[in-house]
Parts: sequence; C-alpha cells; structure tokens
Amino acid sequence: LLKVPGNLIVSGETADRLQKLFDKTSGTGKFFSTLGEVSLSMGGITVTSRLMVDRFPAYQSVIPSTPDYLKCVIGRLPLLEALSRATAISSAAATKQVEVVFLPDTVRLLSMDASSGAAADEVAADVAGAPGSILLNGTYLVEALRRYDSEKVAFEMRGDSSPFVITDGEHVNVIQPIR
Repeated sequence: LLKVPGNLIVSGETADRLQKLFDKTSGTGKFFSTLGEVSLSMGGITVTSRLMVDRFPAYQSVIPSTPDYLKCVIGRLPLLEALSRATAISSAAATKQVEVVFLPDTVRLLSMDASSGAAADEVAADVAGAPGSILLNGTYLVEALRRYDSEKVAFEMRGDSSPFVITDGEHVNVIQPIR
C-alpha cells in the first residue's frame, strides 16, 4: 500500500500502471514530487507522471454527505462476476450500460442491447432504504470496483439522477448516472 504525504491527484491510468509495476516488487521505495510531477522509484523502476498544476475542482461537493435515499453493502467479487455476465451481451463496448436495481436483500443488474437482447443477474446484498434503481456506465463501475482490495463495498445514493458513491470506508469513487 502506497501512502503519500499531502493531497496529490494522478490519473487513473497512472494509478493502474503504478499498481501493475509495483505489485510484484517488495521493499521500500522513494517518493518525490515537484510542482508539476510526481515520481516513485522502487526495485530499480522509476515512474514519473505529470500532476494537475491548476487548482483541482471542488470534487467534495459532488459526493453526497449522507445517503438520504439508499445505502447498500455488497460483496465486491460476486458483484464483479455478475457485472461481467450481465454486460457481456452489450455491443456498446465503451459504456456497457447497466441498470442497478436495489431490492430488499438483493441487487439486480439489467443490461439491454438492441441487437443482442437482454441479460440480468442478481447478487445478495444488505440494502437499507427504499427500493430504487440507477442507470450507470458498467465500464466505469467495473473500473471502480477493481481498484478496491476489500471483500465488501458500500453504495450510497440519493436518487437516480444524483452521483452514485462507492466506498470501502477508506477510498471513495463517484460515478455520475446516465440520464
């Protein structure tokens, strides 16, 4: 696990590359940053990435502070497997739209494609709040879920047009719904 001092924002692509390169490396490394870039050196490998120089937008304002509408705790790996099955029929590789339906004790995943038909899958979950649904980019959801190591993640949302929050208690991802 990489702990860095301060708040730095790097691209998802950089985070993925760092994880792939350093997953198999053990020991300590050196971390350094300047105004415009960040570097990590470990095991004979050095990765350097540009940082955002301007002030980052106030991202905290899009993260709901309380789940007024719904909160769900679900197994991360079973959800990833179900998402893979449910979105396999989609020919729109870029978005793989999936409707996430929250029912008591269950999350149902629905995916439709004009040429391939429809698919559905369900995963057991602890759902608190009124039943509801949200349409998400399945590719974004899978990418977010793969970044976690935890067995379970929590979903929080206020409604079908509000930001969809994924957290493991330490890290937070936000996905804007498809309208």
